[in-house]
Amino acid sequence: MREQGLQELTDRERDALRLVLDHSFDEIGRTFGVSKSAVAQRLTAAKAKLGTNSARDAARFLGEHEGWLHNRTGTNEQVPDTAAPGLLSLRQRIIGLLKGRGERNDLTGTQKLVLTFGAALMVLLFIALLASALAQLGTVGQIYISQGRKPL
Repeated sequence: MREQGLQELTDRERDALRLVLDHSFDEIGRTFGVSKSAVAQRLTAAKAKLGTNSARDAARFLGEHEGWLHNRTGTNEQVPDTAAPGLLSLRQRIIGLLKGRGERNDLTGTQKLVLTFGAALMVLLFIALLASALAQLGTVGQIYISQGRKPL
């Protein structure tokens, strides 16, 4: 039954299983741009297809079958590089962007506020420096005119 279940797994279910050993449902959801409940649904479907009681058992079985699970007894199970959050397939990134589920950040509201305030302050400083430079150019122009020379 498990071998047949492996063939029935969707790509999304396989991707979720590859990450579940080392990541929370929230982290997996952020990786793929889906909700925590969508991750849970994928893992529930995968468990049913593989006939396991837990997502971790299903992930271990998949890892054993695909050859990326080297250490079943310890907690340091190795996950394939393709499952790393930063290495989503191009197809997954494009679909995520098209659905408005691009990369998300983990900044708190306070951090976002501080960053926004800092950016606004930098813009104001730039405008002040630009105005000061233009005022200096105007003063230089007036000096040239008062001396009977043409401004630059």
